[in-house]
Amino acid sequence: MIVEGEEFRIIQGRVYKLTGKCDPTRCNAFCCRHLYFVVDKVYEDDSRYFRAHGCEVKEIDGKLHILVPSKCVALNDADKRCMIYHTRPRACYMFADRDDLVFRPPLCTLKWKEIKGRKADLIIRKMRER
Repeated sequence: MIVEGEEFRIIQGRVYKLTGKCDPTRCNAFCCRHLYFVVDKVYEDDSRYFRAHGCEVKEIDGKLHILVPSKCVALNDADKRCMIYHTRPRACYMFADRDDLVFRPPLCTLKWKEIKGRKADLIIRKMRER
């Protein structure tokens, strides 16, 4: 959510601010080449299933963190730029590195920086007012 011209979001009860500027040439367009999911483990062989389909899988606290290699059709391989950048989905804009990611994008220039204390309280209050 945009508050006072800056992008914030609440992730697991914590307030984060989006910082930096996307430079897909630094990370080889990591977020445009992968899908990242967290799902509840249901069956014993769920990890094996996803690995058999070319995914990286890590199990943490009974959940599967899954990194799926999947190139976006809007990614121009020549210059690693998005061909629909100005109309891209919000999920694309919101993807950025943060400390709690299991699969961290290498050299990502966008970061979710945690905001604490009074400033976090003010941001939460403003988000609720909307």
